[in-house]
Amino acid sequence: MERIADYITFIKNGEIVFSKRKDDVFSEYALVRGGLDELNGGIESKFIGIRKTGVGFEALTKEKQGLPSSLIMEKPSLEDIMFFYEKASN
Repeated sequence: MERIADYITFIKNGEIVFSKRKDDVFSEYALVRGGLDELNGGIESKFIGIRKTGVGFEALTKEKQGLPSSLIMEKPSLEDIMFFYEKASN
């Protein structure tokens, strides 16, 4: 879908989360990775959803500014965005 779609509409629980051009969606979000020790100072409030493991975390954010420079930030896939929005409600 990422290769052929021009626009993406994401619907969760019957409500539209976003409906935007594909390129705008991918530039708006970032997949963030880091160690568990970096989850301090209210940083988790900047995440839409988070997945923690024994050694680190992975999260989705729209707030790219103000995060520690030690975190790894990557372009998320559409699957990443959908996963973390679903995880946010759990």
